[in-house]
Amino acid sequence: MASTRGLRVSTERLAGETIIFFHTDSDEGRECLRITIPNNKVSDYLIYYSRGDRQSEIVCFLELKGTNLEDAEKQVRETHEHLKLLFNALIYNDNQNIIWRVCICLHSHAPNVNQRVRDRLKRDYGRDNVEIRHGVSRHDIGPLLRRDSSIHAPG
Repeated sequence: MASTRGLRVSTERLAGETIIFFHTDSDEGRECLRITIPNNKVSDYLIYYSRGDRQSEIVCFLELKGTNLEDAEKQVRETHEHLKLLFNALIYNDNQNIIWRVCICLHSHAPNVNQRVRDRLKRDYGRDNVEIRHGVSRHDIGPLLRRDSSIHAPG
């Protein structure tokens, strides 16, 4: 479960699933991810999801925000770029079985000008791999994690 700013994101674990929420926007999270530059942006949470009958694993960037979708996008992208470098340094394969997903929950409605941010994220991560919610205090992220889609790794 993830919670901040009055927003709560969670899901129930089903049989055969592994779901782990990592609080990354904290001193411990930054240390684990080896993010040592204090001003580097980092998403609030990473969610790891796997299911025994799937060949792929899901890594979902979760950002909980007030209204600033552009800032949320920046945090997701900077975390993703850093994580790709870290994975390449620590894991000796090209991570082809990872599906990258993005979930951004906004406390209030985002201005309409942010449609271009939505379009950019969907283009880069895949339409089925991006979810942006606004104006809700609780969100079940399970359907996004369980969604079947092709593997899409942004370049």
